[in-house]
Amino acid sequence: MEFFAELDRAVEELRSSISKRLEELRSFGRELAREGVAYAIDARRGSASSTRVVGVDGSRALVERLGSTALYIVKAVAVSLGDAPRRFTKLLVLEDPLDERLEACAEDCMSALEALAYESVGSDVEMLLIDGPIVDPPRAPYPCSRVCAEDLHERRAKTLARIVGRGATVLGFVKRLRASISGVPAPIAFRAICAGVRDQLGVGEGTTVVVPHDPALPQRVAETYRRLGLEFVSLVVCDPRRDEPYRIDVAPPDALRTSLEALSSIPRTWDGVPIHVALAHELAKIPRDLVELARIRVRRALLALNSSNADRSVAI
Repeated sequence: MEFFAELDRAVEELRSSISKRLEELRSFGRELAREGVAYAIDARRGSASSTRVVGVDGSRALVERLGSTALYIVKAVAVSLGDAPRRFTKLLVLEDPLDERLEACAEDCMSALEALAYESVGSDVEMLLIDGPIVDPPRAPYPCSRVCAEDLHERRAKTLARIVGRGATVLGFVKRLRASISGVPAPIAFRAICAGVRDQLGVGEGTTVVVPHDPALPQRVAETYRRLGLEFVSLVVCDPRRDEPYRIDVAPPDALRTSLEALSSIPRTWDGVPIHVALAHELAKIPRDLVELARIRVRRALLALNSSNADRSVAI
């Protein structure tokens, strides 16, 4: 019984500590609104009904792994409403002597294939919606990615800068917030900050609120995008149509308000994801049946190779 009494005291102490942090975050939100760096968005002012929007996403699937070598399928899709989607698929053999980063290298290759999908969008595109951040992955590529993702960030930056140079807006839609703020999980923390912004602005919970966000990026990677002419800003959006806040990257920065107003008017799925992003995500999925068929074919070939080696061993 003593244990549970102590447990109750510890839980109460934790609850009190978190409540205090949430109130501090709410106060921080009020301060951001007073400074004018956090604000409300009126969805009625923007419209994307006549805007040419393209959504892009990618996926990867492990077919087979043998030691430090693995075979992956990677896929990227560019989709716009009313047009046939543009699909890009590659089979990759990756090797990592450290036997630790194969999955991360497959992610790098997927991001490189997504850059190919960006290149495929027409000159009439007005808004490119990426499922994920603009800088993806938010780190330098690993050495085992060189087979398919050498100069990954340079290629992504150049391609996106060309699209922006034609007058389009690039938006990176990050559905889930990671890490924590003041020891509070990021989604909960930003909801508290947004509540403070609404307090200060005198608006209700049905109003979309935007607060600044500065994602942590390696200096060399961030400098690559700036050097190649792709400037962007990052924000967190508390949207009443989503249970969780989301992050949005916007390039160029001066298109921030108009693009967010347009984004607010784009049709959403039941969980609040823009329809172009949701379609790209679904179409980019690699069918399980295809992965299983490929896996069977690979294992059959490896089995034949193993049997051949065994026969030679006996002959010797």
